[in-house]
This record gives sequence, C-alpha cells and structure tokens, in this order.
Amino acid sequence: MSRARPPLLAACAALILVAACSGGDADESYDPDPTVAYQSGVETPKDRDEDAVDAALGRIDPCALIDPAGAGVKGFPKSSELDPDGPHVCEVESPDYDEVRAVLGIELAAEDRFTRDLLNLGGAKAYLESSPTNTTFCRVALPVSFTHAIEFTGSSGGVGADACGPAKRFAALAAERLDQPDTLEQVAGPDRAGACDILRRAVDLKNKREFRSGQDFLFGMDKCGVWEAPDQTDTTDLQFEPVAPESYLEIGYSTPPNDEFTKDYGTVRGRALNGYSSGGCVLAWNEWDAPTNVEGNLVARFKASAPSCKAAKRLVAQVTKVVDDTPSSTADPQRPVLYAPDESDIAAPGGCVDLAEFATADCEAFVDAEVPEAASDVVGAADREPGVSCSLAGDAVREQFGDSMSPITATHGTDAAGGPAYMCGFTEPTHGRQVWIDVSSDEMPYEPGSEIDGHDAHDLETASEGTRQLWIAIDGGYVYGEVRVTPDRSTGMYSDSPVNDKPLDKLDEAMTDIMAEQF
Repeated sequence: MSRARPPLLAACAALILVAACSGGDADESYDPDPTVAYQSGVETPKDRDEDAVDAALGRIDPCALIDPAGAGVKGFPKSSELDPDGPHVCEVESPDYDEVRAVLGIELAAEDRFTRDLLNLGGAKAYLESSPTNTTFCRVALPVSFTHAIEFTGSSGGVGADACGPAKRFAALAAERLDQPDTLEQVAGPDRAGACDILRRAVDLKNKREFRSGQDFLFGMDKCGVWEAPDQTDTTDLQFEPVAPESYLEIGYSTPPNDEFTKDYGTVRGRALNGYSSGGCVLAWNEWDAPTNVEGNLVARFKASAPSCKAAKRLVAQVTKVVDDTPSSTADPQRPVLYAPDESDIAAPGGCVDLAEFATADCEAFVDAEVPEAASDVVGAADREPGVSCSLAGDAVREQFGDSMSPITATHGTDAAGGPAYMCGFTEPTHGRQVWIDVSSDEMPYEPGSEIDGHDAHDLETASEGTRQLWIAIDGGYVYGEVRVTPDRSTGMYSDSPVNDKPLDKLDEAMTDIMAEQF
C-alpha cells in the first residue's frame, strides 16, 4: 500500500520556521495515523508541577542572585547599587549606569527556546537572546519549567556597549548559587505568592481558558492573566496571541497613598477600591507591606482587571478570600530549581525538540526499524513504516551532515489531498539544517533531468527558501531526499541572519551513498 506524498515545495510559505514540503502523489487508502505503525517507545518529557515551581520561585530573593559582592563582573564593583523592585524583581546598576535586571517567572515559550542560542551557564541550561546589530540590550533565561524561567536582562549604553557580557556572568553566578536554593530565601511572608499562585486558587476557569504569567518583563510572576487557550490543531493559532488577557491580577509595589486612580469604587471584603472603567474595568487596592529586603516603606498594590466592574469586584472578592486564608502556596518547592544542560525542558521526545513545529507534526523520536535485505522489499516496508527510511539512511546522513543529526518521524508538508504526509527526518541542535528522506512506491512525479548512480533523477534547488530536493527513480518507486538550511540559533534566527548553505551541496553525496548501499 502506498503512502500519501506531499506536493511541490513551492506550495509552502517562505518562512524560516515553516514546515517544509516535498513532492509526489496521494493514495487515499493510506491511514495517516502515526500512532498505529511506528511508535518509537521514547517517552515525551513531562513538565514540572506548576505549584512546586511557584513555591520555589516565591522563596528566592532575586537580589541574592545578582549581588555584586564576590561576583567579579567587569564594570560592577561591590559598591554597585541593588534596587529590589518588589520581592520577585531586582536590578543592579553599575557606576556607568549599565544595568542587569533579574526577574522571576518570565514566560519562555517553546518557540523562544527553539530560536535562542542554547548555553551552559554555571552548570545549568540557559537561553540567550541577542542581536549582532544591537549590543545595548540582551536577555538570558534560566528555564525552571517548560513555560517559565528566571530572566536576566542586560542593558548598556555608549561606545563599545556590551549588554550580554554582564547578563551572562550574573546568570552564571545565579545558576551556581541556585545549586543551594535554601541559602537564597527571602523572609517568609505572603509576598512569596505570585499572581498566578493566587489566581489559580481563586478562579475556576471555563473551557478553553488558561492562566498565563510572565509576558510582562517588568512584573514576571507578579502579573497573571486569564487567556483564551490556542487551538493546538491549528498551526496558525499557535503563532499569534490576543493583545491582552480577558482578566488579570497584577501585584506591584509602591509608596502610599497610591493615588494613580482617583475614582472611588467602594469596598469589597474590607478593601477600599479605586480604579477606572474604559473598555473594561481595573480596580486597585492595598494589601501587605513589602518584605524587609525592599526599601522605601512600600506596600503591595493589587490590581484586578475584568470586562466589567461587576466582574472585577467579583474577582476582587475571590482574590482577597485567598489572600485572607492562605496567601502563598503550601506546596513543596521544586528541587532542583534549574535544568541540567542535557536535561529536556520541552515537551518533545528525542530529536523532535529540534523541530520547530513538533507540537503539530505528530513527531516521534526514531529508535530502530528493520530494513529488509532484498531491495525489492524495502519499498513496501518503507511505505508501511517511515522509520525504515531512517534506518537505511542514517549512516549516510550522519556521514555527510554530521554526527549530531537525530532521526525522527513526523508530518512533513501535505499530500495531494490536503492531508498530512509522514516521513523520516533528521534534526540537529543548532537548527541550521534539516534532512528528510523518504522511500515511495509511487511513480517519480517529475521528468528526470539527470542521473545518480545509474538511476534517473530530478534535482530541484529553491535558493530563496534554502531548500534542495532530489528524486531518484528505483524499481517500484523512487527515493526522495531534501535538505533545508536556516540561520543557526547562535546567530539569531532572524530573516536577515546569515545562512550556511553548504549542506545543500551534500545531498547528492548522501543520496548516492544510500543508493549504493541499498539499491
């Protein structure tokens, strides 16, 4: 039985991270369910418990993470000023006004982890976002879960600005200190609670809603919203977010009387409310005093937002009940806090972690599949199980493209009927190249224009999309190979980032090796 084949690459959008396509015809009798024929046996990593992560972050004194005493960071002497902007944010400033800001609980999505440079800082996994054309700003994230991180934001000005140097050094120092997180704890109190920690216990979500925090780098875990959850089956929905959450809780710290809102909205559960109503309603009130490490006699200023003031008052009542009962989580804190450099922090098995669209590609880490000895049997076996293509191509792919190439099976493009096509792919950690191999029982879809190892072949290079495709005719079908090149994550995966296109030239060598070995 022949499996469905994807159409010509030109049908794909020319985006760096878009799923690539290949060529061929469709067989409507094929059941495109990857869970039936080729489960790899490699388990998908599980995320950490969010309550335990919140409890761990809530205990950390962020100023202890970037304390310049003993840090040895160039330009930041021991006398550098520390400015705690609440219990979960701290900033250090150099005499030259360079700054590094540590924020607990910043959102770090899977797509951010895919495009940012992957580092080992202080023995922990870290992600770097920087730009070769802008050295005045830099972000370093130490992941604490599949969704969140502790972030160090560096900013620098003047000639020879280097925002990344100090941010990386302070992040490395923090990673080393977080090996013993109990030594970094702030004084126990209600301020250990993050906004989502409170909101999760205050509100029962409706269907297709989720709590999200950390989008605002000024607040981190101190701002939490109720968002509409994306449709996991719609790849376009995963790429965009609503402009604002439907409702949110924000905890800031400021000096009384906190009169940014002058309109009186009465009281709820003994809290005097001020706020404003314009396309929604925001109500604010004072709660607890700031922790002892925060100077200035600050108080926690809560803000609750909802589509209407009636709904906002209801949210205030729910939140203040939690605050009065048990303001901070009683969960045991996550240990260890950070991830080891080789530890998975994305819900993708094996090499799928290096496929941008893994969440919608039914990606499986390939382990092994038996390749029939007779060439005449290979085509049928590969049609039934794409992993056979991985087995027969693995040595050739690694020989030409490097030992870091990891085999996967996943959807790759669409078939002629518009459904998903499944095949063998190879990914690698820099994200600079991908290889796809498929053995098909269909007729070769294009007229031959060359020969490889005595077989008719069709070669197509789409330079603007960094893609080369090659079809080689065999008895009973054809072998398909594809190479895609994209910017290396270490240079920033931007549309104008440099691309190493030399791997495109190696496809015919890899395919020649496959043909010589198997056909």
